[in-house]
Amino acid sequence: INTVTNCVGSPITGQITVNADSELRLDSSNNNQNLCEGESITPILYTLGGDATNVNLISPTGADITWLTATVNSGVVTLSGTPNIDITTPTTYDYTVTTTGSGCAEVSLSGAISVTPAPSVALSGTSAGAITQVVCEGTPINAISFDLLDDTDNVAVQNLPPGLSYAISGATLTISGSPSDVATDTLFAYTIEPINTVTNCVGSPITGQITVNADSELR
Repeated sequence: INTVTNCVGSPITGQITVNADSELRLDSSNNNQNLCEGESITPILYTLGGDATNVNLISPTGADITWLTATVNSGVVTLSGTPNIDITTPTTYDYTVTTTGSGCAEVSLSGAISVTPAPSVALSGTSAGAITQVVCEGTPINAISFDLLDDTDNVAVQNLPPGLSYAISGATLTISGSPSDVATDTLFAYTIEPINTVTNCVGSPITGQITVNADSELR
């Protein structure tokens, strides 16, 4: 515009493109979880917004989270996985989810998965009896001793022959007794499942066999 002559010239145009910042919203409210070793996490859900198209997943402290995966489908991010790394002490896996795809500011959200070691049980090296035995009805077995490991404080024992019992003393489980009441030669496949009653974690069971040969009868 020339304000003296009041003449107006031809306009010129330009463009300014504003790229949206990335957005990331936690939808499932379970980004922090407590698990027993070997349990899968409950899926953790996020929603992408703005110009975000994908995410990066890292551990700020360098924890091994190779078992944790992030998948993106139609703007929904799902974290899933099972911490199958063998641990002997409680372990926390921290993680951070960071958006990608925007040419502007990206967004990060964090969480942590705390894992308690699974309890375990193993045949004691000083056990008088083997884990598998063959005995006659009414004859005592050689007592079988097991070490309770990884904070095991209880067990579930199933399918012992009649007449046998188990007892826990300290960190040792002992199975003993004299099998009875079998009409024919019978194989008992028993299981011992380790339990931590504080954490409610249950470990993998171990199995053994006791074959009880029936006494002869004459009628």
